[in-house]
Amino acid sequence: RVAPDGTRSVVLHETGRSVSRGADGRPVFERIDRDVRTVPMEGDRVWLCIRYVFTPQDEGDEADTAFFSWSFDGDHWTEDDYALHMRFTLDYFTGYRSALYNFNTLGEGGTVDFDWFHQRTY
Repeated sequence: RVAPDGTRSVVLHETGRSVSRGADGRPVFERIDRDVRTVPMEGDRVWLCIRYVFTPQDEGDEADTAFFSWSFDGDHWTEDDYALHMRFTLDYFTGYRSALYNFNTLGEGGTVDFDWFHQRTY
């Protein structure tokens, strides 16, 4: 994100909806649209990583959780303390998708160059 003063930042943004049950047992939907974390940019490049845990392999990992991290040099990584708790049930299909995109919130134009997108499962 580029602020009006020209400073740049990487933003972890959550969009979607939360489903819970009301007192009467009926579903209650809450729209989620918020910035979770804003990190000032260092340099001209950023590496991003999402680590999905579907079946825990390590002590402490929680099933169906996604963890987010970034690096400004490709070697030293910062994992955010925010974790996305994914929900998979058969009563309502829920899908999770990864995407890289750019959109200008201040006006027209703007560019971004994604050099590599890779996804693998363990």
